[in-house]
Amino acid sequence: MSSKEEEDITEEILSNGFTKFLKKNCNDKIFFKIDKTLQHLHDNELNIQFITNKQKNNPRFLVHIFYDDPEEYINFEFYRLKEGQWRFGIEIEDEEIYGEDGEIIDLHGKGYGRLMMAIIIYCWENDDNLPIDVKLSGDLLTIGICADASGGFWQHMGMEMGKYSMDKDRYNSMTGPNCGYDREFTMREWKRFIFKGTQKKASIKKKKNKRNKTKKRKKSKRKKSKKKKSKRKNHLKKNR
Repeated sequence: MSSKEEEDITEEILSNGFTKFLKKNCNDKIFFKIDKTLQHLHDNELNIQFITNKQKNNPRFLVHIFYDDPEEYINFEFYRLKEGQWRFGIEIEDEEIYGEDGEIIDLHGKGYGRLMMAIIIYCWENDDNLPIDVKLSGDLLTIGICADASGGFWQHMGMEMGKYSMDKDRYNSMTGPNCGYDREFTMREWKRFIFKGTQKKASIKKKKNKRNKTKKRKKSKRKKSKKKKSKRKNHLKKNR
C-alpha cells in the first residue's frame, strides 16, 4: 500500500474555513496580500493539489498549483532529510503555466510562495498524524537549506547563516559535515514570515542606533551635572 496521497484542495482553500484561518493568524497587511493572491488564483482558474508522502524515514509535504495539466505546476516542498532535520524547496521562477488561451499566466511576484507555505501550515493543523519529530519539536523545530541558490529569497524570509555552514565551522567539528545548514531558522520564525512578514534589518539598526544615542545622551547629562557640582565647590571656596 502506497503512503503517498494526492488531494485536490482548491475549493477548501477558497472557502471560508481557510479565510478564517488566515484572519486568525495574519496581521492585516499579510492577510490583504494573501487574499489578493487567492483572487488571482480564482480569476485564472488555477487548481491546488496537496500531496503527502508519509514514508517512515523520509516524509514530505508538497503543494502544487497548476491550470489544467497537473504535470505543469509551481511547487513548494517541505521534507525530512534525517530525523529532526527538515528542509524545503520552492519552484516558481523557472516554471511556466499556460492558461486557456495558450498564453503564460504570470505568477511572478504575486505572492504564491507565501500562499503555498500558508497552505502547508493550514493542512498540518488539520492532521492528527504528523511525523513525531515535528510534533515533539513544535515551533522549535530547526529548518535549514544547503547550497543557497535562491538569489536572496531565503535570507529575505529571515533565515540566518547556519552554525555549521560552509562559511563557518562545518568541517572543524565532528557533527558539522552531517548536520550543517548554510541557512537555518526555527518553525516559529518560519510562521512569523508567513503570517506577520519580516522586519527589515535597516529598521532594526535604526532602533539600535536610537537606543545608543539615548544612552550617550544620558551619560553626557551625568557628566555635565558632575562638572556643575565641581564649579559650585570652587565658587564656595573663593567666597570663603
